Amino acid sequence: MAVALGAPSAIGAGLTLLALFVGGGAAAGLFEEFAAVELLQLALWVVAMFGAGVALVRAPTGRDRWNAGWLITLAALAFMREMDLHELIDADHWPEYGVSFMLNWWTDGSVSLVRKLVWASVFAVVGLLLCVPPLVVRAPVVRMLKNADLGLWLIIAAFGWLALGYIADDLIGRGQFVSKEASKAAEETAELVGVAFFAAALIREAFAPLTTRVQPLNAASRAADQK
Repeated sequence: MAVALGAPSAIGAGLTLLALFVGGGAAAGLFEEFAAVELLQLALWVVAMFGAGVALVRAPTGRDRWNAGWLITLAALAFMREMDLHELIDADHWPEYGVSFMLNWWTDGSVSLVRKLVWASVFAVVGLLLCVPPLVVRAPVVRMLKNADLGLWLIIAAFGWLALGYIADDLIGRGQFVSKEASKAAEETAELVGVAFFAAALIREAFAPLTTRVQPLNAASRAADQK
């Protein structure tokens, strides 16, 4: 597992650093909206959805169907985010009823309180629904981590790289410490690595469902309890 995670992460770190240094120059065009890097991200999100779809069809148990359904939902939401479909409900696009994802909109006293409560409720319901599948699946996460479950570690690596992309642009970029172009390049590259990990995890899920991977762990746990 060390090679499966370490080698791609090392390559990803090298590419992200390279993007940070060259992204503000002639290569800046590669990292613009719907340019080469972002199009590759979108393609990998499609691969991830395909992998989760295959996992859903091939799922041997109900728990596996819940798990695959949850994963394909996450991939679909990320794909829609990358396609900027969230802008369809943005207040700038839909002035009368839309929502803003900026904090100053939520604190703006001129915006209707009812409107804010409705959107807050919508987001809360969506968030709660996304929490249901993991509660149903009840994966033994700690045991899986200890036993180096590749699928789980791939997802953790994916979330880590996607978070790094957010940090690269929103927290340290945008001209605060490095140029906007350089931080944008680092963000897009880190996110690309994260999407690649996520797609790999979902492709693996199609051929090695959760319950199949967990079954030996459960058997070992029962054997240990009987001693």
